[in-house]
Amino acid sequence: MLLLLQPKVVEITTKRVVIRLPLTYISRNSWGTIFFGAIAAAADLTGGFHAFEHGPSKKVGVLYKDCTFQFLRRADGDLHLVCEDGLSVTDAIAKADLTGERVNVPVSVAGFCYHHSTSDPVFLSKMTLSLKSLKKKPF
Repeated sequence: MLLLLQPKVVEITTKRVVIRLPLTYISRNSWGTIFFGAIAAAADLTGGFHAFEHGPSKKVGVLYKDCTFQFLRRADGDLHLVCEDGLSVTDAIAKADLTGERVNVPVSVAGFCYHHSTSDPVFLSKMTLSLKSLKKKPF
């Protein structure tokens, strides 16, 4: 699905990820807004970006435990998804790698249509990343 949606990384730092989801023929529904499935896929990518980037090198598996979405307005333009939980995700990966235990870390993703406003979000999402070391333990 992400290949069809063609999200673009706008900004990536150790703390923050911003991904742009364009409003295209593929992502637009009959009301001229972005499909919920497209928003959910982009939020999945945004919230887990640091985990997907750092987890495989430390052999830490990444799954989502839960997610909630709160829609505040219609997403009727290009959507910028912002997650500022990069430091807590990388800390949780290090903890999962060190202890071998499952570590749950909450991440928040907010979506903005910048052609309307740069401060009023279109949606707010809270998800829980579940991280666990994939290294085999000796008996």
